[in-house]
Parts: sequence; C-alpha cells; structure tokens
Amino acid sequence: MSETAVPPGHVASIVTALEMTAAPDRAPPPPSPLRLERLGSPDLATYRALFRLVGADWLWFSRLALSDCALAEIVADDAVEIFAVIDDSGAKAGMLELDFRTIGTCELAFVGLVRRLTGQGHGRWLMAEALRRAWRPGIDRVWLHSCTLDHPGALRFYIASGFTPFARSVEIAPDPRIAGHLPRDSAPQVPIIASPRASGENLGAVVVAAQRTIDARRHRQPQQEHRQINRQREDDEKRDIRRDVARQHTDERAADDHENEDHGIGRDRKDDEEAQ
Repeated sequence: MSETAVPPGHVASIVTALEMTAAPDRAPPPPSPLRLERLGSPDLATYRALFRLVGADWLWFSRLALSDCALAEIVADDAVEIFAVIDDSGAKAGMLELDFRTIGTCELAFVGLVRRLTGQGHGRWLMAEALRRAWRPGIDRVWLHSCTLDHPGALRFYIASGFTPFARSVEIAPDPRIAGHLPRDSAPQVPIIASPRASGENLGAVVVAAQRTIDARRHRQPQQEHRQINRQREDDEKRDIRRDVARQHTDERAADDHENEDHGIGRDRKDDEEAQ
C-alpha cells in the first residue's frame, strides 16, 4: 500500500469514469414537477452562477478555474448543450451539460441538482432526460465521470442507471475555496487544510515533510508487527512452560497416590497374615 502527501491548500479525490455503449430501452421519464430549459450560449456570469448554485456543495470547480476565454470557447460551441433545471416556482435548481465535441460520443459533462432536491427521485428524472437527449443518431457511446467529492450516492446511482466503470484516477488540485472560486463555507464535509507555512518557496518543504511522515509511519509498521510477533511468541512459550509444570505436578501427585495405594495394600496383607 502506498500513500501520497496532499499539499496543504489542496484537495484530492478519486475520479471514476463510466460509460454506456448501447442505448437503454426507451421508457418515459418518471414524473417530476421539474423541467429543463435550454440556455443556448449563456453569458459567462450566468453560467458560473448556475455552476456554483449546483456544484458548490460538492466542490465543483473545473469550470470556475477556467479563464474567460477558455470558458467562452466551451459554452459558445454548438456541440455543447447546456440546460438549467427549473423547479415549479420557476427557480433554477440544477443543470445538465451535454458535450458532443468528440464524434460519435456524448459526455454528460455535468448532471446535478441542488441539495434540497436530492433523495426525492428527481435524479432519476434528470438522468432519463439526459440519456434521452444524449442518445441520438450517430452516437455510439455516452460517458461521464464522478469523484469522491460528489454526493455519496452518485457512483452507485450511475451504475444503477446502466453505466459501467472503465477507468479510475487520482486528482489533486488547489482547494477552490482558498483560490476564491467558491465561498469558504462550501462543502463543509470536506475540511479546508491550509497551513500558513504552505506558501511561496517553502510549500515544497511542507510537502516533503508530510511525505517523510508517511514514509516513517510505513517504516514503523513492520517494526511494530515484528515486536507484536515476538510478544506473541514469548506469551506462547510462557504458556507452554506453565502447562508443562502443571502436567509434571499432576504426574507427581498421581505417582504419590499410586505409591500410597501400594503401601496400603501391603499393610492390609500383612495384617491379614498376622491375624491368621
């Protein structure tokens, strides 16, 4: 087993990529009061606001870290379709982003609802709508990714929806709350680990120190296991000695009892002879 130190001011996650290579059976989406609204090519402020609304609780930050130029190139592309989820009050409550920029493939780039709508079955409706739009003529693969920063049930939900995991990776990135992309109180389930030492030229030293701590723990573990084995061996030897001593005492008592019985029988016979 190996460990890698995560620099202070960073977050780490395990990313799982999943795919679907055949369209699922067509079925009407489950009933929901929600609806999808195509945004076309939204302005950057509108897009970022929707992205934060949906993703702040799960530390979505990839789009927020892009420059204006890089983000504009994505949202203005005709092969990228962006939808807002609208609730029954007319408020935005989720998002869906489909990316068709790779020929024959659709990536469900972002699929999510605000936290207040999770756990009510709306996710099944949103996934049904996403797949209905993704599987179109010329598409032979739909894929997405999830990470351990997402909702705890996300990966299980994607698998239940018909996706198959095909790759896994580890992602380490600057904490978007420290970088200013998200509010500091976002995703409280993921603590912020920021050290005042972890800045400028000595950040590398902090990472090296953290890695040395991990390495030292690995070095101590075999020694601890060795000491534990020695203690166990000593305990077993002591137990064997106590058992041998107890067995010896038992044998000696048995021999004494047998000798006493023999002496008793001899006296009985002598008494009988003298009586005769």
